[in-house]
Parts: sequence; C-alpha cells; structure tokens
Amino acid sequence: MMSAEAFGRYNVTVWRLDKRGGSEPEYVSAHNETIRELENRHRRKRDNPAKVGLHSEVFVCQELYRRRDVLSGETSVTMIFTERIPCSECRTLLSAIPQFRYVPRYYYLAYHDRKWQEEQGGGKWAIFLMDCYRLRATA
Repeated sequence: MMSAEAFGRYNVTVWRLDKRGGSEPEYVSAHNETIRELENRHRRKRDNPAKVGLHSEVFVCQELYRRRDVLSGETSVTMIFTERIPCSECRTLLSAIPQFRYVPRYYYLAYHDRKWQEEQGGGKWAIFLMDCYRLRATA
C-alpha cells in the first residue's frame, strides 16, 4: 500500500480507446513522475526551477501520438479519466492535438478547494485523498 505522502503525489489517468468495427475497448493508463523520481533517475542537480514533474496526461499523449492506428483514425480516444482536473498546461496540450481535442474528460477531484480538502484531512491533503478512495487505515 502507498504511504499518505506518496498517494498525494501521484495522479493516474486512464483513457478509453475504441477501434472502428466495434471490438472490445482498449484502456491505456499512466501515472505522473514526481520531481524526486526525475532527479533520482537523471542524477541531476536538485535545482529544477519549475519544481514540477511530468504529468500522467503527457505520458499517454506521447504514447498514443506515436500510434498509427490512432493517427489514422482507425482507433479513437473516446473518454479520458484523470483523478484530478488537468492542469492548464495539460488542458492546452489536450486541446492542441486534434485526435484528443473533443474527447470527453472526467475527473474525480478539483484543485479549487484544496484548502478545504486539507482541512478535512487534518491538514494533510494526501489523507483527504485517501479518505475519498476509502484507503486510509482505521483503528
């Protein structure tokens, strides 16, 4: 099981793909890479001025934009789910790629009420997230 700290750092996205002809849907998923994971893997100085990792939506876009069946229209993305509302950069990315522009997007949590969410988790946002998914251990 993930720690509360790790749970608060990850965002998972799952995309549904449908092939022309009606075969079973395919699901593609990814989770973000945190700043710490990137710094440890690349052994770079810890002076990343942006202080952001790579977002889960970027990983799926990267994977799908290389697939001929998606680019040709033989396979279409029909739904995008991400745990948290996509950030402004990810929304811009999704809107810029024609194959993903009008795909319905669903999410579980919004950022606009993060202060309230932290209060519900006793000052820890990750605890609030774990409670949403009913994952926090209870005594």
